[in-house]
Amino acid sequence: MAAPLILARPPCLWVAGQPRCMGAACLDYSRKYLVVALPSERQEALFECHLRGFAYLGVPRRMRSDNLKPAVHKMLRGKNRQEPAAWVAFRSHFLFDSEYVTPGRGQEKGGVEHLVGYVRRNFLVPLPEFDDYEALNAYLTNCCDRDARERRRRGRTVEELWREEQESLRPLPARLPAACVSRSAKVNRRQQVRFAGNWYSVPPRYVGQVVTIRASVFRVEIAWQDQEIASHSRSYGREEEVLDPHHYLPVLLKKPGAFPRATPILKWSLPPVYEAYHRQLRERREGQGGTREYIRILMLLKDHPLPVVTAAVEQAAAVGVYSYEAVKSLLIGQPEPAWRHSPLPVWPNRVDHFDRLVHG
Repeated sequence: MAAPLILARPPCLWVAGQPRCMGAACLDYSRKYLVVALPSERQEALFECHLRGFAYLGVPRRMRSDNLKPAVHKMLRGKNRQEPAAWVAFRSHFLFDSEYVTPGRGQEKGGVEHLVGYVRRNFLVPLPEFDDYEALNAYLTNCCDRDARERRRRGRTVEELWREEQESLRPLPARLPAACVSRSAKVNRRQQVRFAGNWYSVPPRYVGQVVTIRASVFRVEIAWQDQEIASHSRSYGREEEVLDPHHYLPVLLKKPGAFPRATPILKWSLPPVYEAYHRQLRERREGQGGTREYIRILMLLKDHPLPVVTAAVEQAAAVGVYSYEAVKSLLIGQPEPAWRHSPLPVWPNRVDHFDRLVHG
Protein backbone atom coordinates (compact mmCIF):
# COMPACT_ATOMS: atom_id res chain seq x y z
CA MET A 1 0.00 0.00 0.00
CA ALA A 2 2.79 2.40 0.85
CA ALA A 3 6.25 3.05 -0.43
CA PRO A 4 9.10 2.93 2.07
CA LEU A 5 10.70 5.47 4.26
CA ILE A 6 13.87 5.69 2.23
CA LEU A 7 16.90 7.43 3.67
CA ALA A 8 18.95 9.36 1.12
CA ARG A 9 21.75 11.89 1.21
CA PRO A 10 20.70 14.92 -0.84
CA PRO A 11 23.81 17.15 -0.98
CA CYS A 12 21.73 20.32 -0.81
CA LEU A 13 20.25 19.69 2.64
CA TRP A 14 22.04 21.66 5.37
CA VAL A 15 21.50 22.26 9.09
CA ALA A 16 23.75 24.67 11.00
CA GLY A 17 26.29 24.55 8.20
CA GLN A 18 26.49 20.74 7.95
CA PRO A 19 24.98 18.42 5.30
CA ARG A 20 22.51 15.91 6.75
CA CYS A 21 20.24 13.00 5.72
CA MET A 22 16.66 13.05 4.56
CA GLY A 23 14.02 10.33 4.90
CA ALA A 24 11.04 10.12 2.53
CA ALA A 25 7.74 8.20 2.68
CA CYS A 26 5.11 8.11 -0.05
CA LEU A 27 1.71 6.39 -0.28
CA ASP A 28 1.03 4.49 -3.52
CA TYR A 29 -2.57 5.55 -4.11
CA SER A 30 -2.76 9.20 -3.15
CA ARG A 31 0.97 9.92 -3.54
CA LYS A 32 0.85 11.94 -0.35
CA TYR A 33 4.32 11.97 1.20
CA LEU A 34 6.40 13.16 4.10
CA VAL A 35 10.08 14.11 4.11
CA VAL A 36 12.07 14.23 7.35
CA ALA A 37 15.60 15.52 7.99
CA LEU A 38 17.74 13.73 10.59
CA PRO A 39 21.44 13.71 11.52
CA SER A 40 22.18 10.10 10.54
CA GLU A 41 21.03 6.90 8.82
CA ARG A 42 21.44 4.69 11.88
CA GLN A 43 18.83 2.35 13.27
CA GLU A 44 17.35 4.87 15.69
CA ALA A 45 16.93 7.27 12.76
CA LEU A 46 15.05 4.56 10.86
CA PHE A 47 12.73 4.14 13.86
CA GLU A 48 12.21 7.89 14.16
CA CYS A 49 11.41 8.24 10.45
CA HIS A 50 8.80 5.51 10.61
CA LEU A 51 7.13 6.95 13.69
CA ARG A 52 6.88 10.37 12.08
CA GLY A 53 5.70 8.91 8.80
CA PHE A 54 2.99 6.79 10.42
CA ALA A 55 1.79 9.70 12.56
CA TYR A 56 1.52 11.92 9.49
CA LEU A 57 0.20 9.50 6.85
CA GLY A 58 -1.30 6.54 8.73
CA VAL A 59 -0.05 2.97 9.11
CA PRO A 60 -0.04 0.94 5.86
CA ARG A 61 -0.81 -2.77 5.67
CA ARG A 62 2.19 -3.40 3.43
CA MET A 63 5.50 -1.58 3.08
CA ARG A 64 8.08 -1.81 0.35
CA SER A 65 11.50 -0.86 1.67
CA ASP A 66 15.04 -0.39 0.50
CA ASN A 67 17.77 -2.72 1.76
CA LEU A 68 19.03 -0.40 4.45
CA LYS A 69 21.57 -1.84 6.87
CA PRO A 70 19.47 -0.91 9.95
CA ALA A 71 16.62 -3.03 8.51
CA VAL A 72 18.46 -5.80 6.63
CA HIS A 73 21.16 -7.79 8.38
CA LYS A 74 21.70 -10.25 5.53
CA MET A 75 20.24 -10.68 2.05
CA LEU A 76 18.97 -14.21 1.35
CA ARG A 77 17.62 -15.89 -1.76
CA GLY A 78 14.99 -13.95 -3.71
CA LYS A 79 13.01 -11.48 -1.60
CA ASN A 80 13.96 -13.08 1.71
CA ARG A 81 15.95 -11.04 4.19
CA GLN A 82 17.46 -11.67 7.61
CA GLU A 83 16.39 -8.70 9.71
CA PRO A 84 17.97 -7.37 12.94
CA ALA A 85 16.02 -8.33 16.06
CA ALA A 86 15.55 -4.69 17.06
CA TRP A 87 13.91 -3.88 13.70
CA VAL A 88 11.63 -6.94 13.90
CA ALA A 89 10.56 -5.92 17.42
CA PHE A 90 9.93 -2.34 16.29
CA ARG A 91 7.80 -3.12 13.24
CA SER A 92 5.84 -5.83 15.10
CA HIS A 93 4.02 -3.02 16.89
CA PHE A 94 2.41 -1.94 13.60
CA LEU A 95 1.53 -5.33 12.01
CA PHE A 96 2.39 -4.45 8.42
CA ASP A 97 3.79 -6.84 5.82
CA SER A 98 7.30 -5.89 4.82
CA GLU A 99 9.01 -6.52 1.50
CA TYR A 100 12.35 -5.35 0.17
CA VAL A 101 13.24 -4.20 -3.30
CA THR A 102 15.70 -6.03 -5.53
CA PRO A 103 19.16 -4.44 -5.43
CA GLY A 104 19.83 -2.33 -8.50
CA ARG A 105 16.15 -2.20 -9.47
CA GLY A 106 15.36 1.46 -8.84
CA GLN A 107 12.08 1.16 -10.72
CA GLU A 108 10.65 -0.92 -7.86
CA LYS A 109 10.71 2.20 -5.69
CA GLY A 110 10.64 4.80 -8.43
CA GLY A 111 8.05 6.94 -6.67
CA VAL A 112 10.36 7.63 -3.75
CA GLU A 113 13.43 7.96 -5.98
CA HIS A 114 11.67 10.66 -8.00
CA LEU A 115 10.34 12.23 -4.81
CA VAL A 116 13.85 13.06 -3.57
CA GLY A 117 14.53 15.04 -6.77
CA TYR A 118 11.10 16.68 -6.60
CA VAL A 119 11.75 17.85 -3.04
CA ARG A 120 15.15 19.23 -4.00
CA ARG A 121 13.79 21.26 -6.89
CA ASN A 122 10.66 22.57 -5.20
CA PHE A 123 11.59 23.00 -1.54
CA LEU A 124 15.36 23.31 -1.38
CA VAL A 125 16.18 25.84 -4.11
CA PRO A 126 17.76 28.19 -3.21
CA LEU A 127 19.59 26.20 -0.55
CA PRO A 128 18.04 26.98 2.85
CA GLU A 129 19.96 27.05 6.13
CA PHE A 130 18.38 26.24 9.49
CA ASP A 131 19.66 26.52 13.05
CA ASP A 132 18.12 23.25 14.22
CA TYR A 133 16.22 20.21 13.06
CA GLU A 134 12.96 21.32 14.64
CA ALA A 135 12.85 24.38 12.39
CA LEU A 136 13.89 22.43 9.30
CA ASN A 137 11.35 19.65 9.81
CA ALA A 138 8.58 22.16 10.51
CA TYR A 139 9.45 23.80 7.19
CA LEU A 140 9.46 20.45 5.35
CA THR A 141 6.13 19.40 6.86
CA ASN A 142 4.55 22.70 5.82
CA CYS A 143 5.87 22.11 2.30
CA CYS A 144 4.33 18.63 2.27
CA ASP A 145 1.00 20.01 3.52
CA ARG A 146 0.93 22.74 0.87
CA ASP A 147 1.89 20.38 -1.92
CA ALA A 148 -0.86 17.90 -0.94
CA ARG A 149 -3.44 20.69 -1.07
CA GLU A 150 -2.29 22.06 -4.43
CA ARG A 151 -1.05 19.07 -6.47
CA ARG A 152 -3.72 17.20 -8.42
CA ARG A 153 -4.01 13.58 -9.56
CA ARG A 154 -6.96 11.89 -11.23
CA GLY A 155 -8.88 15.15 -11.23
CA ARG A 156 -8.63 15.64 -7.46
CA THR A 157 -6.09 17.02 -5.03
CA VAL A 158 -3.66 14.69 -3.30
CA GLU A 159 -5.22 15.69 0.02
CA GLU A 160 -8.66 14.53 -1.19
CA LEU A 161 -7.25 11.22 -2.43
CA TRP A 162 -5.47 10.70 0.89
CA ARG A 163 -8.70 11.20 2.87
CA GLU A 164 -10.28 8.50 0.72
CA GLU A 165 -7.23 6.30 1.28
CA GLN A 166 -7.62 6.53 5.07
CA GLU A 167 -10.08 3.64 5.00
CA SER A 168 -7.26 1.24 4.10
CA LEU A 169 -4.73 2.68 6.58
CA ARG A 170 -4.51 1.78 10.25
CA PRO A 171 -4.31 4.34 13.06
CA LEU A 172 -1.31 4.45 15.32
CA PRO A 173 -1.36 1.80 18.06
CA ALA A 174 -2.12 3.02 21.56
CA ARG A 175 1.39 2.16 22.71
CA LEU A 176 4.29 3.21 20.51
CA PRO A 177 7.77 1.68 20.59
CA ALA A 178 10.67 3.87 21.59
CA ALA A 179 12.73 5.21 18.70
CA CYS A 180 16.02 4.30 20.33
CA VAL A 181 18.74 1.66 20.55
CA SER A 182 20.10 0.22 23.80
CA ARG A 183 23.64 -0.72 24.75
CA SER A 184 25.41 -1.70 27.97
CA ALA A 185 28.64 -0.02 29.03
CA LYS A 186 30.89 0.24 32.06
CA VAL A 187 31.53 3.65 33.60
CA ASN A 188 35.24 4.49 33.64
CA ARG A 189 37.13 6.31 36.41
CA ARG A 190 36.53 9.61 34.63
CA GLN A 191 32.77 9.16 35.16
CA GLN A 192 32.16 8.55 31.46
CA VAL A 193 30.68 5.92 29.18
CA ARG A 194 31.45 5.52 25.51
CA PHE A 195 28.78 5.36 22.82
CA ALA A 196 29.16 5.66 19.03
CA GLY A 197 32.66 7.09 19.31
CA ASN A 198 31.88 9.75 21.94
CA TRP A 199 31.98 10.01 25.73
CA TYR A 200 29.07 10.92 28.02
CA SER A 201 29.28 11.73 31.73
CA VAL A 202 27.42 10.26 34.72
CA PRO A 203 27.40 11.13 38.46
CA PRO A 204 30.44 9.95 40.46
CA ARG A 205 28.67 7.25 42.46
CA TYR A 206 28.32 5.10 39.32
CA VAL A 207 32.05 4.78 38.55
CA GLY A 208 32.77 1.11 37.83
CA GLN A 209 29.09 0.21 37.37
CA VAL A 210 27.55 -1.30 34.24
CA VAL A 211 24.84 1.02 32.93
CA THR A 212 22.35 0.97 30.07
CA ILE A 213 22.65 3.55 27.31
CA ARG A 214 19.46 4.39 25.41
CA ALA A 215 20.23 6.49 22.36
CA SER A 216 17.62 8.22 20.23
CA VAL A 217 18.30 10.55 17.33
CA PHE A 218 18.77 13.63 19.49
CA ARG A 219 19.28 12.35 23.04
CA VAL A 220 21.47 9.90 24.95
CA GLU A 221 19.96 8.70 28.21
CA ILE A 222 21.88 6.59 30.71
CA ALA A 223 20.17 4.34 33.27
CA TRP A 224 21.30 2.18 36.16
CA GLN A 225 18.92 -0.50 37.42
CA ASP A 226 16.05 1.08 35.45
CA GLN A 227 16.68 4.49 37.00
CA GLU A 228 17.74 7.33 34.70
CA ILE A 229 20.97 8.85 35.99
CA ALA A 230 22.01 11.11 33.09
CA SER A 231 20.57 12.68 29.95
CA HIS A 232 22.60 14.42 27.24
CA SER A 233 22.18 15.93 23.81
CA ARG A 234 23.46 13.47 21.22
CA SER A 235 26.82 14.19 19.58
CA TYR A 236 27.62 13.03 16.04
CA GLY A 237 31.29 13.99 16.15
CA ARG A 238 34.19 11.68 16.98
CA GLU A 239 35.98 11.40 20.33
CA GLU A 240 33.94 14.26 21.76
CA GLU A 241 33.18 14.57 25.46
CA VAL A 242 29.62 15.50 26.35
CA LEU A 243 29.91 16.44 30.00
CA ASP A 244 27.35 17.66 32.50
CA PRO A 245 29.27 19.86 34.98
CA HIS A 246 26.80 18.94 37.72
CA HIS A 247 28.14 15.39 37.59
CA TYR A 248 31.57 16.66 38.64
CA LEU A 249 30.73 19.27 41.28
CA PRO A 250 30.47 16.76 44.20
CA VAL A 251 34.01 15.54 43.45
CA LEU A 252 35.36 19.07 43.00
CA LEU A 253 33.79 20.09 46.31
CA LYS A 254 36.14 17.59 47.98
CA LYS A 255 39.09 18.56 45.74
CA PRO A 256 38.65 22.30 45.07
CA GLY A 257 42.25 22.61 43.92
CA ALA A 258 41.29 20.79 40.71
CA PHE A 259 38.43 23.19 40.00
CA PRO A 260 40.27 25.70 37.73
CA ARG A 261 41.57 22.90 35.47
CA ALA A 262 38.43 20.74 35.32
CA THR A 263 37.31 20.30 31.70
CA PRO A 264 33.54 20.36 32.48
CA ILE A 265 34.00 23.68 34.27
CA LEU A 266 36.15 25.19 31.52
CA LYS A 267 33.45 24.30 28.97
CA TRP A 268 30.62 25.65 31.13
CA SER A 269 29.36 28.94 29.77
CA LEU A 270 27.98 31.06 32.61
CA PRO A 271 27.22 34.80 32.83
CA PRO A 272 30.25 36.94 33.82
CA VAL A 273 28.77 37.70 37.24
CA TYR A 274 29.65 34.16 38.38
CA GLU A 275 33.38 34.49 37.82
CA ALA A 276 33.35 37.95 39.41
CA TYR A 277 31.55 36.53 42.44
CA HIS A 278 34.07 33.68 42.59
CA ARG A 279 36.98 36.14 42.65
CA GLN A 280 35.44 38.00 45.56
CA LEU A 281 34.87 34.74 47.44
CA ARG A 282 38.53 33.75 47.01
CA GLU A 283 39.72 37.15 48.26
CA ARG A 284 37.57 36.91 51.39
CA ARG A 285 38.39 33.33 52.41
CA GLU A 286 41.65 31.59 53.15
CA GLY A 287 42.88 28.57 51.21
CA GLN A 288 40.23 26.88 49.09
CA GLY A 289 37.29 28.08 51.18
CA GLY A 290 36.17 30.60 48.57
CA THR A 291 36.16 27.99 45.80
CA ARG A 292 34.20 25.56 47.98
CA GLU A 293 31.58 28.26 48.59
CA TYR A 294 31.44 28.94 44.86
CA ILE A 295 31.00 25.26 44.01
CA ARG A 296 28.10 25.05 46.44
CA ILE A 297 26.53 28.02 44.66
CA LEU A 298 26.94 26.27 41.31
CA MET A 299 25.23 23.19 42.74
CA LEU A 300 22.10 25.32 43.19
CA LEU A 301 21.80 25.37 39.39
CA LYS A 302 20.81 21.70 39.36
CA ASP A 303 17.47 22.41 41.04
CA HIS A 304 16.86 26.03 40.02
CA PRO A 305 16.78 27.77 36.61
CA LEU A 306 19.90 29.65 35.58
CA PRO A 307 18.16 33.08 35.37
CA VAL A 308 16.80 32.72 38.90
CA VAL A 309 20.16 31.73 40.45
CA THR A 310 21.91 34.44 38.44
CA ALA A 311 19.52 37.05 39.78
CA ALA A 312 20.27 35.90 43.35
CA VAL A 313 24.03 36.10 42.72
CA GLU A 314 23.63 39.61 41.28
CA GLN A 315 21.54 40.68 44.28
CA ALA A 316 24.12 39.39 46.75
CA ALA A 317 26.97 41.04 44.83
CA ALA A 318 25.08 44.33 44.69
CA VAL A 319 24.94 44.54 48.50
CA GLY A 320 28.48 43.25 48.96
CA VAL A 321 27.57 39.98 50.65
CA TYR A 322 29.64 37.03 49.42
CA SER A 323 28.65 33.57 50.63
CA TYR A 324 26.71 30.50 49.65
CA GLU A 325 24.18 31.14 52.41
CA ALA A 326 23.52 34.64 51.10
CA VAL A 327 22.79 33.44 47.59
CA LYS A 328 20.69 30.54 48.84
CA SER A 329 18.66 32.81 51.13
CA LEU A 330 17.94 35.24 48.32
CA LEU A 331 17.07 32.37 46.02
CA ILE A 332 14.66 30.64 48.37
CA GLY A 333 13.43 33.44 50.56
CA GLN A 334 12.17 35.86 47.94
CA PRO A 335 9.25 35.37 45.54
CA GLU A 336 10.60 35.98 42.05
CA PRO A 337 8.30 38.89 41.05
CA ALA A 338 9.26 40.82 44.20
CA TRP A 339 12.95 41.07 43.42
CA ARG A 340 13.76 40.01 39.87
CA HIS A 341 12.35 43.05 38.07
CA SER A 342 12.27 45.72 40.78
CA PRO A 343 15.14 48.23 41.23
CA LEU A 344 17.16 47.81 44.41
CA PRO A 345 16.51 50.33 47.20
CA VAL A 346 19.61 52.17 48.42
CA TRP A 347 20.40 51.78 52.13
CA PRO A 348 23.65 53.00 53.72
CA ASN A 349 24.26 49.75 55.58
CA ARG A 350 24.79 46.90 53.11
CA VAL A 351 24.36 44.16 55.70
CA ASP A 352 21.08 45.73 56.77
CA HIS A 353 20.17 45.90 53.07
CA PHE A 354 20.74 42.16 52.74
CA ASP A 355 18.71 41.41 55.89
CA ARG A 356 15.81 43.38 54.51
CA LEU A 357 15.97 41.59 51.16
CA VAL A 358 15.82 38.21 52.87
CA HIS A 359 13.52 38.85 55.82
CA GLY A 360 11.44 41.80 54.56
